[in-house]
Amino acid sequence: MTSQKVYRAVEKRLQLMGYKFHVRNCYLFDGWESDILAVDHEEKIVEIEVKVSRSDFIADFNKDEKHRIIANGNGPSRFYYAAPEGVVNPDDVPNYAGLLVVQDRIGGGCYEFKRAPTLHNDIVRGDEWKKLAQLLYARL
Repeated sequence: MTSQKVYRAVEKRLQLMGYKFHVRNCYLFDGWESDILAVDHEEKIVEIEVKVSRSDFIADFNKDEKHRIIANGNGPSRFYYAAPEGVVNPDDVPNYAGLLVVQDRIGGGCYEFKRAPTLHNDIVRGDEWKKLAQLLYARL
């Protein structure tokens, strides 16, 4: 399965779940690019890291600083991995992350296999809204 199929399935799920908006491949947090950043109905930031191979998933843990920041609750409010079925072993997903699984069939649905814990309850601040608006505007 391609990364584009995973992106599309996740984005469809976000829309169905009433997320305010999402943006692909952007830099909101210092030091790393987020595959998908979304703002949920509570105005909390959710980050989704797309993985299409086991090796890609394992390599993500080389980003020590990113994972330290997220685990300490200083990044998104919730953090997910999204991958095709069978790519990520749920036991390998860290305790600060959730797992979205994309089915490789006609219609390719996306479901939440493991709910991401809430790492903090901060809502999007004014400076973050401004940065997100700039990211969205740049994509038009």
